[in-house]
Amino acid sequence: VNPCCYYPCQNRGVCVRYGTDQYKCDCTRTGYSGVNCTDPGFWAKVHTMLKPSPQVQDYILRHFEKFWDYVNNSPLRDTFMRIVLTGETIKIIIEEYVQQLSGYFFKLKFDPTLLFKEQFQYSNRIAVEFDHLYHWHSLLPDSYLIDGDEISATGFVFNGSVLANYGVEKMVDSFSRQIAGQIGGGQNFHESIIRVIRSLLHHGREVRLQPFNEYRKKFDQKPYESFSELTDNEEIAKGLEEAYGDIDALEFFPGIMLEKTSPGHIFGESMFQMGAPFSLKGLMGNAICSPEYWKPSTFGGETGFNIIKTATLEKLVCLNTKWCPYVSFRVP
Repeated sequence: VNPCCYYPCQNRGVCVRYGTDQYKCDCTRTGYSGVNCTDPGFWAKVHTMLKPSPQVQDYILRHFEKFWDYVNNSPLRDTFMRIVLTGETIKIIIEEYVQQLSGYFFKLKFDPTLLFKEQFQYSNRIAVEFDHLYHWHSLLPDSYLIDGDEISATGFVFNGSVLANYGVEKMVDSFSRQIAGQIGGGQNFHESIIRVIRSLLHHGREVRLQPFNEYRKKFDQKPYESFSELTDNEEIAKGLEEAYGDIDALEFFPGIMLEKTSPGHIFGESMFQMGAPFSLKGLMGNAICSPEYWKPSTFGGETGFNIIKTATLEKLVCLNTKWCPYVSFRVP
């Protein structure tokens, strides 16, 4: 399995895989060197010396009220708001989006403090495998029903006039009421994005991703023994047999997308078992979730911190639109 999945390169270093289980860190323009980009250079040391600690920043924001006047009338305000929006997005994705997709009967909760006593690497990076499996274009329906009008997928993609004509409120309301497409099972990608899938296959070969069955073993799943076991569609099984010859030669992306769906879900077992850990690790691995930054001063004070803690998809939309549409990841 790709050794870069374990994020060995630190301080924004880029992990480059070679061979089957080896890697090299590209530390260009990071200010660091060494095997894993952990040895600070001269300017990195200077930056560390001059950068105020989170404790100093927290003290300034709490005790210097005039500083806020400067913040609210400078580009710093936009910086704080982007950080707040990042926090809101992470909370909404975990507690509403992932909750809906997972089908869990227990309630997911976004609470970074749960990891503060655990060994955990905070990094704004994702594994290339997660980038591949998250190409969920098939969620998009063949047509969109907006305010009583039906718009084809071809007429919707890259067409900004749709938003201008109908407005955010009507589009959000319509999308929340329309059933999404199925991700797994096959034969559900619109022709307009086939080129994306083709380029994805080429990329998987360029970076030499392991076969699909190897990833199943890595995630403690039983490898498939035949194409007919992978999919319950005879036509797809026959096509895969002709293309690959052996189930152990099946590539990662076709395997995870063509796998038969689990009962009551829109994708197969492998997507769930591999995607969930990648997703939650990536979300909780954001720097703002770390002990160093998960505090009011990072988000401009208690107000910004509370905006994140109480964020919901409905609040995010309704506080920024003229009227409040029906907004949910669940069809009414």
